[in-house]
This record gives sequence, structure tokens and C-alpha cells, in this order.
Amino acid sequence: DQLVALVMADRECSRRTQEVCNLDFAPIWGSQDMAGATVKIAQGKDATRVNVDVRFPQNEVRKLTYVMVKTAAGWRVHDIEYDGHESLATMLRAKPK
Repeated sequence: DQLVALVMADRECSRRTQEVCNLDFAPIWGSQDMAGATVKIAQGKDATRVNVDVRFPQNEVRKLTYVMVKTAAGWRVHDIEYDGHESLATMLRAKPK
């Protein structure tokens, strides 16, 4: 719920200001352009962390980690960690630039 609220607040900020606030890419992919991307998902020993390799046509690979929490409604994404910058929740909590 907290991550959804942060994403929705960022969308509202962008709508209100007509500018990019904190998020200028598709967070689930870690990219602005996911055309042609393939995804490899691997669960590790810890069920709360799901490792994802996103491979792009230019042979670029981004490593993402979906941080999961178990709720009464099932497993939910709590945060997404990226190999090249701060996590999704950290970015969304920041004051817009």
C-alpha cells in the first residue's frame, strides 16, 4: 500500500506541475524503453527478494531486486532495488527536483 501511495503521489505531482517529478521511467522494468527486452526471474533462498535480469536488445543487462512482503492478500512488491541507482521507494520519497 505504501509503495502504491508513493507512485500515485508522484503521478499527481507530474499531472499538477506538467513536469517529471521523481519518476521518469517504468519502474517495473527499470527503463524508459522496454521494447524488445527479455526478463529472467529467479527466486533466491530468501522469499522476500526476487532477482530479475532485464536484457535489452543492445546487450545491456539491468539487475533489479523486487523486495517482497507477505500480506493477508498475498505477496506484494514493497520496493524495487536497481543496480545503477537508488531504490524505487527511496526515489519516490525524495523531494521532486
